[in-house]
Amino acid sequence: MRSLFFLIFISSFLYCCQSTGNENKSTQDASKDPVKASMLEDYSEDKDDYRWGQGIFGKKGFNKGFLEPKSSTDKDFFTDTNPDNFANIVLESSQGSCKKVIQICSLSKDISEKCFDSSVWSIAYQEFFEGQERTIDDFEVNYPSVCTLKKRELEEEKVSSCKKFYGLCLDEHLQMKKLGTIAAGGNHTCVLLNNSQVTCFGDGMFGRLGYGDNNNRNAADGTITLPEGRSAEMIAAGRSHTCVLLDNGEVTCFGVGDFGRLGYGNNNNKNAPDGTITLPEGRSATMIAAGGLHTCIILDNGEVTCFGWGQSGRLGYGNNNHRNAAADLITLPEGRSAKMITAGGFHTCILLDNNQVTCFGVGNSGQLGYGNNANRLAPVGIITLPEGRSAKMIAAGSAHTCILLDNGQVTCFGLGDGGQLGSGNNNNRNAPGDPITLPEGRSAKMIAAAGRHTCVLLDNDQVTCFGYGNRGRLGYGNNNDRNAPDGIITLSEGRS
Repeated sequence: MRSLFFLIFISSFLYCCQSTGNENKSTQDASKDPVKASMLEDYSEDKDDYRWGQGIFGKKGFNKGFLEPKSSTDKDFFTDTNPDNFANIVLESSQGSCKKVIQICSLSKDISEKCFDSSVWSIAYQEFFEGQERTIDDFEVNYPSVCTLKKRELEEEKVSSCKKFYGLCLDEHLQMKKLGTIAAGGNHTCVLLNNSQVTCFGDGMFGRLGYGDNNNRNAADGTITLPEGRSAEMIAAGRSHTCVLLDNGEVTCFGVGDFGRLGYGNNNNKNAPDGTITLPEGRSATMIAAGGLHTCIILDNGEVTCFGWGQSGRLGYGNNNHRNAAADLITLPEGRSAKMITAGGFHTCILLDNNQVTCFGVGNSGQLGYGNNANRLAPVGIITLPEGRSAKMIAAGSAHTCILLDNGQVTCFGLGDGGQLGSGNNNNRNAPGDPITLPEGRSAKMIAAAGRHTCVLLDNDQVTCFGYGNRGRLGYGNNNDRNAPDGIITLSEGRS
């Protein structure tokens, strides 16, 4: 990857990762963020009335419309549900989405009371965020009325469970919202602008920039033409192709089409986003990931479809077959759904709804994390994380994988030849062992992995990178390799 990737990577952090701040700061900044604004407006503690089902996470942003009000039929269904089985019904109806649990419990005041009476919040907290021990003080947010139910005496433990669940779910939502705003491919970069349009630059061969030609571009001086009436929610870039998640849950891809990585049912190249992929019937997309020669999509029900080069099982279907369309679904571990996906050069990893991780594809350097170097054709196992820990975020490079743990630590495994695992040496690792040593007193907020290097956004909004340093990709003013996160990149003065 060129040094340009690093500059864009840093820009993405500066653009995306701003602190939520305290309550007053949140109010001041709300006008700049429609997601935050709708939360503060609809669910502040000072409201005298209840505003049920208005879309706690806003009608714009990642997964647009995900929490918009349900129909009166849905409200009647949950109102009439037997209290003895209510919690199970809510969790089943959430389809692995913590946001949907909040939405269901916000449909009406009566349903909110049933959520408390049937211990939905404590059960959901264990189901979605098991092992993530947090306190209410950890979240500087305005808690919604659904967690307080004014004018009614509530058990403190149940209120605490609701607030912790809400805080963790919001934290997860904001993290997801940051993903996919910058995408760096093999020799090109795309940026999701704040008007939901996309600009791409770099190597334009085979149409990977999406402008309808094969020309190179060395500046972000235009926007690609998306399907009529559509805007972008997320972008992903592979070695030689690009995909865009649109605001209606459809996906468009362009660039090199060999082995079917664009998903249109053929192997043709496309130089513009002038069509959308046919997804499984009745489904829409919530997240996309582009690998070296393949593409994966998380659907709105938490299932996953992958297409492109299938050698060594990177598509997850239990064989080595290539696929040129999003027609089939991967079989995930029993009872599980996907909430995050990352595609490496030759492997794929999925963060499941129980905050565990499964990986498949090429394992020759230990990048799958199962304690061996075997390939896996399907997501048939769960990686053993450090004791007592769960995963918050995953990132895959060409032949290594990193996991951000729930306590802010990071563990990496796979190819270590350039120091990209951050373990202080250049050895390969085939399982997530001890977390890497971050700068003293610091924890991680986000991670990103490229071909042979890794970067971490720290909790103080500084950045540390390690791995292969050729062409300055680590950002320390030289071309040296680093095998540990033992330095802080110098950003522009006054910036974080």
